[in-house]
Amino acid sequence: MVLNLSPQANELQYKFIKKFNQTWGLKESVIELNIQIGHLSQSLINQGLIKNVLPWNQPNRCLNNISDELCDCFLSVCSIYNFFAIKNSEIKTINAKKYESYTEAMIDLFNLSAQLLDSCMICLNIKPNLNRDERAQFLFIYFNIVEILSFLADTLQIDIETEFSTMIESALDFLNNERC
Repeated sequence: MVLNLSPQANELQYKFIKKFNQTWGLKESVIELNIQIGHLSQSLINQGLIKNVLPWNQPNRCLNNISDELCDCFLSVCSIYNFFAIKNSEIKTINAKKYESYTEAMIDLFNLSAQLLDSCMICLNIKPNLNRDERAQFLFIYFNIVEILSFLADTLQIDIETEFSTMIESALDFLNNERC
């Protein structure tokens, strides 16, 4: 799925970078994935799919469009794919476990996204190397995240390719807006 979405995502990413004169790379993409996983979690809470937790909504912002937040997660995943220069020969299907609840899936996503950031910082020499194949570690974590996001899309019956294309069009309209 990532390969199908990646060319559109890359084009959009570079338009944002150019339009807003951003410095953006692997680290920023991994950080953004963490943020988007939080937005996805808040949307699941606000839609009642994760229960018994407080809705930590930001002032003047109610996150409740699960499909859009899931697309934002996949946009970050595609950005990471590009900036980490993942090769076709490295692509793996993990066959992630099937979750009993959205809460379980989100806990794993939060855990893995933190691990991905840690691995990213090691790959970028921000943190010391732990004498392991950090690229392999990063890819293992990354593909598990992709599998969980795909599981959520399938379970929620979201046609991610169609929704992703709609999100891309909306973002391009935003970028082409004169007020932007």
